[in-house]
Amino acid sequence: MIRKCIGNPGFRASLLAGGFWFCAATAAWAGGPGGETTARAPAATYGRQAFAQPAANLDRASHRAFAEGSRLFHNDWVEADPTGRQPAGLGPHFAARACAGCHVHDGRGAPGAAGLAVRLALPPGTPQDVVAAYGEQLTPLALAGVAPRGQLRIRWQAVPGRFADGQRYTLRRPVLEPHAPGYGPLPNGTGLSARVAPQLVGLGLLDAVAEEDILANERAQAAQPGPVRGRAGKVFEPFDGREVVGRFGWKASTGSLHHQIASALFHDMGVTSPQFPGQPVQRGQGGQGVQPVVPQPELSRDTFLLMLDYQFGLGVPARRRTETAQVRRGEVLFTQAQCATCHRPAYTTGKGWFPALSRQAIRPYTDLLLHDMGAGLADSHPSGQAGGAEWRTPPLWGVGLIPQVNGHQLLLHDGRARGVLEAILWHGGEADPSRRQVLRMSPGERRALVAFVNSL
Repeated sequence: MIRKCIGNPGFRASLLAGGFWFCAATAAWAGGPGGETTARAPAATYGRQAFAQPAANLDRASHRAFAEGSRLFHNDWVEADPTGRQPAGLGPHFAARACAGCHVHDGRGAPGAAGLAVRLALPPGTPQDVVAAYGEQLTPLALAGVAPRGQLRIRWQAVPGRFADGQRYTLRRPVLEPHAPGYGPLPNGTGLSARVAPQLVGLGLLDAVAEEDILANERAQAAQPGPVRGRAGKVFEPFDGREVVGRFGWKASTGSLHHQIASALFHDMGVTSPQFPGQPVQRGQGGQGVQPVVPQPELSRDTFLLMLDYQFGLGVPARRRTETAQVRRGEVLFTQAQCATCHRPAYTTGKGWFPALSRQAIRPYTDLLLHDMGAGLADSHPSGQAGGAEWRTPPLWGVGLIPQVNGHQLLLHDGRARGVLEAILWHGGEADPSRRQVLRMSPGERRALVAFVNSL
């Protein structure tokens, strides 16, 4: 990485705390998908660190905070550390010891890896001690002396199909099978939902999108003909005690990056905070239920702010191959298939919590609304106001770099889709007319559409 940085004039190589290199642009680029946050060097320059670069317009103080936040993101957390050298508060149950254990290189998880969370929906009437033991997530790891909640096996079912030109394809559907339960059998009727850790591209910029812009998307779709009727999910924001529009998570279950980070630390790593003070207590481990308060939250304010600095400070990779005829043709097809109705291309951010992200012209390709995606993608785990078939439109920026960063391109909420085309073919419900248009495309048109999405 250091050699690549030195070989690009206009960039400087910096060593993050914890030993991670990034190439910092000496000048911002306003014309990229992340506005002035966009990395100017070609994404290939950064290799597997393409999603881990700081925003190009950070000042010196923000760079220092970004580096400290990166250390917290990448280093293993421990149960306790009297020296204060390692982040503490891990457990008792957890999915990984570090944020980067699921978001490898700030990228995307995959089925069968640590970056796959298994949400639990226990049926009504489940005994309270079972609810307390299993909580909301089938976390596979635990501290010494504590039983893990359980493991997951995934069995794949083939789903065959055919394009209008006669070419056959085969999709795959996951069948989730819990095993090795740590606290007795899961009750009959327990719902499971696999959720892949998403790539962390432009989260701070999405946080800075004005709520009114998201609500305007909802109104515009309600006023137009056709089946697309996205809706803004409303969630409780624990940081200021009010109802806001959800914008993060597969089901838009959190309304701010503050909320999303605190929630992930609690559910995935067991780290308590003032917003998530309850700590699950297992049967045989000193009690039952969830304690209403922890006297000393494990996540300190300073640590949390540094983690925010890191997530807000992540830049957006530049687009690739934008001037090729194939990509230009793919963009036309993307619009003709009405993909842009839900994957809204552009916004201008408002005056956000993080100054470098304010008033940026960005192109994330999402409306941040919930959509009914049909029975094929439905799961048994409603979240807040989102039903089982409803999913938030994921941003598309950076999706073409997932193979470079993570060595795969397993898409959708559970990683079932092996690439962009398979993800499109799983679209149903409100998006079914768009899927049908893709089915009627020629092989060359399908390749152009995929090339465009992979250029974002």
